[in-house]
Amino acid sequence: MTTNVVNIKDFVPPRPKGIPDHISAEVLVEAVRGWLMGDDHATTAESLDISIPKLFSLQRSPDWRTLMNFCRDEFQLSVGARMVRIENKLLDKIEAYVDNGCTLTFVDEKGRLHETSREITPKEAVSIALMMNEVNKRVDKVRNQDATRKTFDPVGLIAKLERMARVAEEKEVTGSATREPD
Repeated sequence: MTTNVVNIKDFVPPRPKGIPDHISAEVLVEAVRGWLMGDDHATTAESLDISIPKLFSLQRSPDWRTLMNFCRDEFQLSVGARMVRIENKLLDKIEAYVDNGCTLTFVDEKGRLHETSREITPKEAVSIALMMNEVNKRVDKVRNQDATRKTFDPVGLIAKLERMARVAEEKEVTGSATREPD
């Protein structure tokens, strides 16, 4: 898998219609990066100096999709690296929990602090195993997302539109033949 980390100096982004002229290419790319990293609509619209409804319209444009595709590899690299770091920290904690049990801290009625530990229950072990399985699936999905990304297929789109036109035409012909007079 090849990755394209976006360098704004090497990349001339398409300029979607409706972006004010005073918004630079750097600001536009940073807004897309922010959007991919989880910025909300209000933050993204504010950074582009446009309204939220205009942002909704903009996000359906081919130029926005192009910008997202160019920034997506960088996004996946940074998110993937963070996921691995978080996953390792969580696995260390879970491993310690499985090996050493759970340490419970409580205060008795006289105000004294007590610590006790217990082994995990079978129910907790099953829950941990199921959770780890789900996390693994999500991490694999994020890591393999590039391979499943849809691409534009003009030949396939034309064929699909032609099939839809034929079906619509057949329905129209059969529908008009069976229609009762008014």
